[in-house]
Amino acid sequence: SSGINAEYGHGHLQNSHPEQADGIVENNIKFLSTSASVAANRRTWVKACDGFYLYRLRESPGSTYRYCEATPGCKHARELEDMWRVNSRKMMTGRYEGSVFGNDGWVYFTQGLKRIPESPPPKSVGGCTYNGYIDSHPKEGEGAVPRIMRFPGVDKEQRIEVENCGDKYVYFLTKSIANDYCYVADTDVCSDDVYREVDDVRRLHYSHKYGTGFTRFDLDNKFNGWIRYTIGEGRMMEEPPALSNMCTTEYQGWIDGKHPADNEGVVRRKVCWKTAANDCLTFNEISIKNCGGYYVYGISKPPPNNQYGHCVEQDKTDVCEAATKVNNPKRGMLTLLLSTFTIN
Repeated sequence: SSGINAEYGHGHLQNSHPEQADGIVENNIKFLSTSASVAANRRTWVKACDGFYLYRLRESPGSTYRYCEATPGCKHARELEDMWRVNSRKMMTGRYEGSVFGNDGWVYFTQGLKRIPESPPPKSVGGCTYNGYIDSHPKEGEGAVPRIMRFPGVDKEQRIEVENCGDKYVYFLTKSIANDYCYVADTDVCSDDVYREVDDVRRLHYSHKYGTGFTRFDLDNKFNGWIRYTIGEGRMMEEPPALSNMCTTEYQGWIDGKHPADNEGVVRRKVCWKTAANDCLTFNEISIKNCGGYYVYGISKPPPNNQYGHCVEQDKTDVCEAATKVNNPKRGMLTLLLSTFTIN
């Protein structure tokens, strides 16, 4: 049964309720905290009568433990209609969950895909700094089931309950564990009204060298969220480490791992920041989705230094256009590449 309470260990049956023909059935009551830890257990017996259930209950384990009554979430859930909850490119709005959520209880989303994400959202996108996700949703007919809500980048968890009502999912939520932890609705990140296109050629691997006009393009708050590159080979971030001091920045961001296939959904990957001495001096975590003909990236700002930038792969044949012509009487007319590399 549902009834999470943020201040008390709430009791619910470990196993499902019996049918009338089952008679009196032994069961176990688990008292859980919002962190999903089992605080205590009590053995009980349950009898299904005509239209109601009987329980043989013992005294609770202590003053902070309660037996909870199930609430039909599909009937009593209230709307969460805030657009700032949508997991898109929208930035943090200052509406902190701890002060706006209201009373604990059943809720459902009316924006986005109308469900909590099943993969980690980007940081600082869709409401707060940390936005919650769960591993999966139940099927219709399973009733209210427990789920663990996690928050990307931190080791905090919160226990919730979810029910599939056929036309919507409802969630039993309590006030969030901290002000900057939010409940958000998932969205189709491949939709062109969600991602932002980035066509800055300074991000191309061979195009420009550090010191030739670098700007703070990856520290702008607008760079948080879902983006799509429209430049370079495959319109994708680099997978192998970039050459040093290229991509118009000193520390080049590259993907440690492979891009996902088109049936993998949203995946998490590590962006390494390369220096001349270290291929992965430090790193950020990002989300990636294969949208069929292109990729979108759920990106957070890099470390607070204007020498960090995300780099985009470039076809080596493009370096003919990226080269700098040098007209020097002592050298003759030649083309000087921006860095030393081998064209296979």
